[in-house]
Amino acid sequence: MTGRGPFRIVLRDCLAKATVPTLLAAAAAVAWPRLQPATGGVVAPGASAPALALPFLIAAFVCSLRTVRIWPLFALQRPGADFVQRLQGGPWRGRGAAIAAALTAQLLLTMPVALLLPGWLGAPALAHTTATLVAVGDPRLDRGHPQVTFRAPADVTWQRIALRAVVMLPDGPVRPTRLSLQAGGSELAGGLAPVGETGQRLVATFPPRQFTQVEVALVDGTLPLYFPPGAVEALSIEDRDNRGNAALAALIALLPTFTALALACLVGFVAALPTVTTVAASLLFVTTVGGVEPFGGAFRAVMRGEWLFGWEVFAAGLPLLTLGSLAMALAMVARTRLRA
Repeated sequence: MTGRGPFRIVLRDCLAKATVPTLLAAAAAVAWPRLQPATGGVVAPGASAPALALPFLIAAFVCSLRTVRIWPLFALQRPGADFVQRLQGGPWRGRGAAIAAALTAQLLLTMPVALLLPGWLGAPALAHTTATLVAVGDPRLDRGHPQVTFRAPADVTWQRIALRAVVMLPDGPVRPTRLSLQAGGSELAGGLAPVGETGQRLVATFPPRQFTQVEVALVDGTLPLYFPPGAVEALSIEDRDNRGNAALAALIALLPTFTALALACLVGFVAALPTVTTVAASLLFVTTVGGVEPFGGAFRAVMRGEWLFGWEVFAAGLPLLTLGSLAMALAMVARTRLRA
C-alpha cells in the first residue's frame, strides 16, 4: 500500500469532508455574539467560550466519524477488510496511523481558527498566570464563621481575584451576602456585588501587590457561602501573548478525539460499524459537550485571558490521555490474541 497508506487516505478524507463544516462553524461563531438581542450585541469574553469551541467540536466529530468509516479495519464485516488485513502491517493494522491522521487533520483545520477567532470574539490579547487559592481550615462563611482564609503562592505579584461560591440555605430572611477581601490587614478591593446565587462570579481588581494569604470576610447578609476547591483564583501581573494560549487549546481539543477513536479501535474487534460509530460519537459527546475537562475549560481560559500552561491543565487532561493510551494498548493485545 505504498503511497496509499492509512495515514494518507484518512488525512485526505478528513480534510475533504471537515473543511467546509469547520469554516461554517467558525463563521457562525463570529456572528453569534452580534446576534444576542439581550445585550445589544455586546457579550462578555468569557460568555463567548461556547462560540469559540464550536469549530473545534465540529472538526472533532467529522474527523472522528469519517476515520471510523473510511478505514475498514475499525469494525467487523466491512467491505475490503480482508484484503486490507493481508496487506497492512503494524501492531494495529493501520488503525494507529488512521487515528494519527485524524488528529493531524483536526489540528490543521483548527489551529488557524485558534489563532484568529478569539480576537474576533473579544478575547484579550494578553493572558495572565492564574493560581487556585487553597482554603486554610473551614471553607464555610456564615455568622458563626465570618472569615475564611486562603493561601496564595509566594513571590508572585497579583492584581485580581475571582470568587465563585456555593450559596447555602439562609440563616433568616433572605438577604444577599456582601463580602470584603483583605490581605495583610488592609482591604484589597471594595464595592463587590452582593452574592445571591450559586455560581455567581465576583471579580476584585486592585493595584498590583504581593501577599501569601487572603481573607474573605462576611460584611452583611443571611446567605451562608461555601467555597469548594477551585472556587477562588488569583491572577498575576505577568502577561503573555494569548495566541500561545489558543494554540495550546487547539492541542487540548485533540484529547477527546484521540480517546474516542482509541475506544472505537478497541470495540471494533468485536462490533460492527453502527456500534463502533455509536461508541465514538457518544464518548466524544461526553468529553466535549458533556463538560468533561479540559475541553471546555481551555476555551474559557482563552476568552478570559487566563494562562493555560500549568499543572492544572495537565492534570485535567491526564485521565483522557490515560484512557486512550490504555485502549490502544488493549487493542494491540487483542489483535495479537486473535491472530494466535
